[in-house]
Amino acid sequence: MEKIKEEVPEKLRIAVLLSFISGYINAFTYNNAGELFAGAQTGNVIFMALHFAKGNFEKAVEFLIPIISFMIGQIFIYCFRNFFQRRGHKGYIHSSLLMLFIMIMLIVLLPFFDYHFIVVTLAFFAAIQSDTFQRLRGFSYATIMMTGNVKNAPRLLIEGLVQRDRELLVRGFLLFLIIFSFMLGVGISTYFTQFVKKSALVPLILPLSYINYVLFKEEHSVIDVVKSKIRKIK
Repeated sequence: MEKIKEEVPEKLRIAVLLSFISGYINAFTYNNAGELFAGAQTGNVIFMALHFAKGNFEKAVEFLIPIISFMIGQIFIYCFRNFFQRRGHKGYIHSSLLMLFIMIMLIVLLPFFDYHFIVVTLAFFAAIQSDTFQRLRGFSYATIMMTGNVKNAPRLLIEGLVQRDRELLVRGFLLFLIIFSFMLGVGISTYFTQFVKKSALVPLILPLSYINYVLFKEEHSVIDVVKSKIRKIK
């Protein structure tokens, strides 16, 4: 298999951190907000349908709210990234900055709002993340839900073994790494929220800041290389 060129937002360390963040916030909302999920909308759909079937309509509507927020986030990020791309900017850099801004604002406002507001905001956050970061080293993966990764990881490994294709084996291994990172986020979030409740979101500023640092640093490095080559041609 021909190796696809790796773009800046497709770096492994970015994918690992994003998966960790997603696992972290999903566990945070599940443990603190009545089993609601910020990013795993399949879980929200299942619980919503279960409560509707049992006649618990008020509880069912609670699961509908983050689903709607996620949908609105998808519409917003499509318009947001197109706005910058049409002006020659890298849409993913502005989206990543927006994610950091949303998390900082949410943490500042934590004392003034209940968990339902937090879930709505994090669902919007998850929509931005899922639309902005969809590829790892040239192939598709998911950071906020693991179903596709769980399906593809063993398939890529067995295909790699049968076809003796090292690239497929590497991809399968990377997906298992993404799954593990997601699980690690779930575990650490569950542990922290037992003691600090809402403040458990504060540590997420660190990985989000690092992601933005990497994106800016490596994107500018790529630009410098391109400019250098253009000068040589001239």
